[in-house]
Amino acid sequence: MTDVKNLTHEEKVFLAGSIRDLILEDETIAESELDDLDSLSRRIGFDDYEKYLDEFVEKIPDEQAFTTAARKIVRPEAQQVILETLYEIQLHKSLPESESSGVFGKLTALWPATV
Repeated sequence: MTDVKNLTHEEKVFLAGSIRDLILEDETIAESELDDLDSLSRRIGFDDYEKYLDEFVEKIPDEQAFTTAARKIVRPEAQQVILETLYEIQLHKSLPESESSGVFGKLTALWPATV
């Protein structure tokens, strides 16, 4: 089971923002998505998601900063936790796994050894 307790502070910030970006990919947020996010956050031990999301919004304002932050995440274990979490959300949203323009696709392109 995916667990965020071994992620560094910066990795948690990046995960929080990646989750938000993935949820917003289809430009709508259903109530069920928020419920799923709450459930997922509890299950993976990410109870302070909102705190990390606020920091992400401050530190990573655009696509270039997102890519720069992703490249700084070099631990395969962290990459795996992030990708597993995003993949689970993607499955709930019925987003295509191979969508290269989406958050999941961008990260799998940057972290090919993890996939």
